[in-house]
Amino acid sequence: MNTVEINRGIPGSGKSTLTNFLLGECNRLGLSYACHSTDDLRIVDGVYIFDPAKTGYYHNLNYTNFKTSLENGVNLVVVDNTNVVLKDFVKYVEAGKKAGYKVIEVFFHPDELSKHIKRNLHSVPRASIEKMYQRLMGAKNLDFADGKYEIFPKTYMENIEAAAKSIVDGI
Repeated sequence: MNTVEINRGIPGSGKSTLTNFLLGECNRLGLSYACHSTDDLRIVDGVYIFDPAKTGYYHNLNYTNFKTSLENGVNLVVVDNTNVVLKDFVKYVEAGKKAGYKVIEVFFHPDELSKHIKRNLHSVPRASIEKMYQRLMGAKNLDFADGKYEIFPKTYMENIEAAAKSIVDGI
């Protein structure tokens, strides 16, 4: 069954690593794949440019691109944003289910904040990561998905590899 996979985690938690594993698994099995990341839309000539005035525009464009993937029947459609609270991603869940897709959540349990600050790809400031951490932990037990995987810091790569294989095998 075609699947929407929703990443939920603060910057530097492994979301991009998982999406790369998912792409590899889809390629291995000949499945179609699309990853929708608002951050990817902010990259201009290979440089990440954060312009707060364009945040709404990029989120709307990301969602429009996501819906196009659903309309095209892509086997695995990934939403690779932080998605810390329900309002951040509920429209993706609703659109996926309406299109007949199974919706899977991958929840990335936070590590020590200092590790996230070092690992995050877009130099997100510490204060922003701390706010995201508080919001994520306040909304970690949401019940919206048809399936859920949890990624833990101590078994990070093992969890990511297992989740990727299981998600793709379920398509």
